[in-house]
Amino acid sequence: MARRPRDLAAPGSGPARHRAARAAVTLGLGVIQVDVSILNVAVKPIGAALGGGVGGVQWVVDAYPLVFAAHGETAVRGTALAEGENR
Repeated sequence: MARRPRDLAAPGSGPARHRAARAAVTLGLGVIQVDVSILNVAVKPIGAALGGGVGGVQWVVDAYPLVFAAHGETAVRGTALAEGENR
């Protein structure tokens, strides 16, 4: 009989630990949202300081949150798998 991931869980990895992991991921994603908002406000001064316009640094505004979104989805999926969910 194949063992399920929950059967292989390490000692001390109960529901409280999983809630803490999920809370940490949620807090991290909230910090990223604030960070991206700051980036959006600072695009014009950054472009001026680097000698380009807003169009020159637009790729940063597009790529920066995309990278964080990919990491966030990976973290959420990892937390769900650790909890034994299959979604």
